[in-house]
Amino acid sequence: MTPAQLDHLLALAGQPAFLAESDPDEALDRIEAACDAAHDRHRERAFGALLRRVEATRGLAPVVAGVRREALVRWDATTATFTGHDVHTGTPKMVRVLHPHTGPRRRRWIARQGRGLPGVVTRTEALVCDLPGRPLDAVAAGDPALTRLLLTGLVQLHGRTTPGLAPEELRCVEGSVVVVCLSRGLDASGGIQALARTLQPPTEGPLADVVRGLAEMPPASSAEARSLVVGALARELAGMRHHLLARWSATLQHTRVERLAEMVRRMVAAVPPPRGRAAAGVDFEGQVLTVSSDEQCVAFGPAHDLATIWTAADGFDAALARRLLRAQAAAPPNPRLSKQVGGDAAFGDAIGRWVAAGLRLRTLQLLLRTQAA
Repeated sequence: MTPAQLDHLLALAGQPAFLAESDPDEALDRIEAACDAAHDRHRERAFGALLRRVEATRGLAPVVAGVRREALVRWDATTATFTGHDVHTGTPKMVRVLHPHTGPRRRRWIARQGRGLPGVVTRTEALVCDLPGRPLDAVAAGDPALTRLLLTGLVQLHGRTTPGLAPEELRCVEGSVVVVCLSRGLDASGGIQALARTLQPPTEGPLADVVRGLAEMPPASSAEARSLVVGALARELAGMRHHLLARWSATLQHTRVERLAEMVRRMVAAVPPPRGRAAAGVDFEGQVLTVSSDEQCVAFGPAHDLATIWTAADGFDAALARRLLRAQAAAPPNPRLSKQVGGDAAFGDAIGRWVAAGLRLRTLQLLLRTQAA
């Protein structure tokens, strides 16, 4: 039994948890009176758990096995486990001690309990071990190294049987989980469940789903839990690979589009329109249509009302540019009309070719801009 489990039982029984800390005898009296008034299984369980806690801690000296005891970690019918500090060196320790007034059989029993537990020293009526790092729940929330914490925790639980671990028994040491537990359980499910509940991930994904599943229905062995985690990691890594591949392909495509767009822009800037003036045909009112260029601006229309179809700053007016090309296509080159407006027919042919090529490049630029968006 741990303090968190006792608080849960007291809540189910409708009893204040703080009273169990401040005045356990008063809390026992209240629960016992409630049990006498009406039988309730939650009250009976809470009474039994609190009674065992009182019996486990009453009469214990402040210093046991060379450790000044502090926080109560867990207790059972014959022992109580505390965190504390070594009275000689001041190093953090965990100690599991027998209830007062126990006989030699219990002392031999607790000595056997310490066999095979890593780092455990057997002392008179107690088991003692170092308490490294800090509690895992102090660093687990939002920790980006969830995978490492989970896998190192499962490695620590491999081959061990543990009860439901208290927060003080799950430690974080240099980014890895270390399990410090002086009690044995029936299997590893309690430790797996405690580890998974402590590492509740804030994100979504295959690994997060497995962690939540382990917190609700833990398997009996760490090997089974490890296989579930490895499968989830494989799915998560495959998803990450697909995401990165799609992102890389999109980036590559975007880069190619940007390069091609830049090349088109440089082609437009590298070949300015030819300089000159020419007749481009006659409109329905009999007016001569003129096209002129000074390399910075191309204009088209009747001589007294020229409209700009291209500038170096703004590019093409596509509708007017197409009108120029239609006018040139409808009327063959006329040297006389071109001479009349102060130009020559050769310029008319050259500017027509330039405008047609410019419109094609403009269309390509629009397509590239749409693709890049």
